[in-house]
Amino acid sequence: MTILKKGFSMTILKLFLLTSLLLAFNSYAVPVDFNVLVESANKPVANADVKLMQAIPNQQSKVIAKGRSSSEGNISFTGLPKLESGFYYLVADGGEISGFEVRSFRLMAALNNEQNGSVVVNELSTIGSVWPLAAQTSGSGVIVGSNTGLLIGSSHIQNLVDTSTGNFGKLVLDGNNLTFSETVGRMNTLATLVASCGGYYQANTCKKFLDIADAKDTLEALRNIAIEPYKNSSELFNLFTTAFPYPKGEGVRPTEFVPYLEWAPKDFSLMVRITGGGLYSAGRMMFDNQGQLWSGQNWIPGTQANLSSSIGGGVSRVDASGTATSPPLTGYNRQGLDGIGWGTTVTVNKVWASSFNSKIGVLDLDGNALGPATVDGKNGALQGLATGPDGDVWVCDNQLNQLIRFPKGDHTKGESC
Repeated sequence: MTILKKGFSMTILKLFLLTSLLLAFNSYAVPVDFNVLVESANKPVANADVKLMQAIPNQQSKVIAKGRSSSEGNISFTGLPKLESGFYYLVADGGEISGFEVRSFRLMAALNNEQNGSVVVNELSTIGSVWPLAAQTSGSGVIVGSNTGLLIGSSHIQNLVDTSTGNFGKLVLDGNNLTFSETVGRMNTLATLVASCGGYYQANTCKKFLDIADAKDTLEALRNIAIEPYKNSSELFNLFTTAFPYPKGEGVRPTEFVPYLEWAPKDFSLMVRITGGGLYSAGRMMFDNQGQLWSGQNWIPGTQANLSSSIGGGVSRVDASGTATSPPLTGYNRQGLDGIGWGTTVTVNKVWASSFNSKIGVLDLDGNALGPATVDGKNGALQGLATGPDGDVWVCDNQLNQLIRFPKGDHTKGESC
């Protein structure tokens, strides 16, 4: 039997207690605090009714806390739990700007689950929050959606706007988007029109803006435009140019939201270009139950490939925010795939991709190769895939004019039909 000295035993006891305290501290959820500024055209909105809401998967969103903004437009919500699913968002209604009451002015900012501290609720935060969540948002600002729908929608907000600053997100400002789309100009044009009900208050312009969008306030107007971005786009642009004309002798309109549109857009959809991870010539695109988007690529980026000499791509994966997580250039391609076309489908726990060169690749939802799949007979060039309600996976063989079935999604038991 080993006898420990008293000093040594006390040291062991102290280490044990210290370790226990550290584990207890790490398991304790650090509270979330939001220090909110409500503003319009860089002017504080005082006495706005501000609600902190929680969007809950498959339920109607609910009010967590509420209050009024100060004379400087500030309000804080502290000691909140970090959410396991869903997200927090803020709705600011009415208020005063420079002592003038703005009754139809309503704003919104949706927050991500890593956010803590500063939040700015303004025109850009509202536009950047509404467009990705338009399908789940009512005109009154109530959000209802599935777990996947809320995850994808809320994750894309950061691509348009940084709600901690009330300015544009990084993706919409990068070289693939800023100079290759009208998205920033469209956002600023809409922001100026919204500000006509707020910091740039023009009673006639505000009324016309709400009438065109068939809305009672600015939040509902933006939601309606996001749902039908092709509707009344010329009328909205003409209102902008009429209400904010170039001052005599000047070449810049009187708005801080720059750059803005110079010509009427075909619509007010807000698009961002996603790159990386082997994305180049996407075939079918499919979401999994984690909000990840998967797509087999016809060709590898950078090639001069064609149908007679194929250097086809692999499988690309982007997370719920659109950030590429698959390898650059080739995507996932450890299974000999050479051009995937329309051949991508997703089951509960697998991603399937068929290829021009007769192979069927199978991956798990982390991108690990499980295949290639095995078939009991010959098969030719493969295109379409689909998953049946019973879990069977079907593949279309467009060369040998047959179907291939994988019962219950077992990639080792393919059978020709």
